[in-house]
Amino acid sequence: MHHKLSITLAIVLLAAPLLSACEEDPPPPMTPLQRLRRSRTVVAPPPPPPPAPAHKPSKSEPDGDSILRGPCPLADEDRARCPVRLAKPATDVLVAHVLLGWRGSLPTNGPDRDESASRVLAIEIAHKARQRGRSFMQLAWQHSDDEGAGIYRIDKNTRHRYVGPFVKAARKLGVGQVDAIRSPFGYHVIRRMEPDFRPPKRPLRSLVPGPCPLPDEDQARCPRNDAQTASKSVVEHILIGYKGSLSRRHVARHRKQARQLAVEVTHKARRRGANFAALRVRFSDDPGSGRYEVSADSMHDKRFSQLALRLGPGQVDAVQTSFGFHIVKRVR
Repeated sequence: MHHKLSITLAIVLLAAPLLSACEEDPPPPMTPLQRLRRSRTVVAPPPPPPPAPAHKPSKSEPDGDSILRGPCPLADEDRARCPVRLAKPATDVLVAHVLLGWRGSLPTNGPDRDESASRVLAIEIAHKARQRGRSFMQLAWQHSDDEGAGIYRIDKNTRHRYVGPFVKAARKLGVGQVDAIRSPFGYHVIRRMEPDFRPPKRPLRSLVPGPCPLPDEDQARCPRNDAQTASKSVVEHILIGYKGSLSRRHVARHRKQARQLAVEVTHKARRRGANFAALRVRFSDDPGSGRYEVSADSMHDKRFSQLALRLGPGQVDAVQTSFGFHIVKRVR
């Protein structure tokens, strides 16, 4: 018995140093400086996911080739609006188009959407443009990013003015036919017009949605749809520029932000007792006086002139040009 007890005691004594070696020593106490440094340690957030790549045309869809797939016409489409391969490209065509740009397309002040969204919208508009009785110009006025009229004559004297894919696609269309293609400027929905086509007068579309006046606004400051166009007017305006616009002041805001601000300032300018001059000092990106005399033959932007001549005295509305968003008040 004593012999077994001695052996057990010896084993315990030999194992004790090994067990104590396996145990972790308690950490030494931190100094106040170490505790302060640990409290200020900031864990870096995970990196953001990479942006989704923009749509890139495949080898079977180079610039200038149709982006539309499937049969034509669809059930509600007009067969006369379907492209039919010509024996040879036409040399003199009159075409209208709906331009749908994206962030990064030319020019640099493209709309705030990615290329894939523009492509989907172009396909949708092209199918609408092929429907029976659908007005192509109404679609262009509603959707196009082209600051000009959007109607072009392409012949041997003018074709060098336009980007190659646009010219290539336009010359392949017969009169009345509709197609959609891509170029560095965006996606173009193109319709070849009759040689003697004269575009109707483009309606002036207000940037400000909803009724006028709102509860705190002055009825006398609301524009009227049936207003007669004046031959001359004097106006004051507030210019809201955006990144890429032709505003002479450098601004960092994007077009979507500028549009929202323009709508807000228009409502402020329509309020009872609103001081338009004070709003111009606060918001305008026009370094000049902001007061202009406008006539039908003046050198101002066409859309700006149209609005200035259609407003009645005291009325306020907004319009977009390549310079930015203009809140315009007719003085007399």
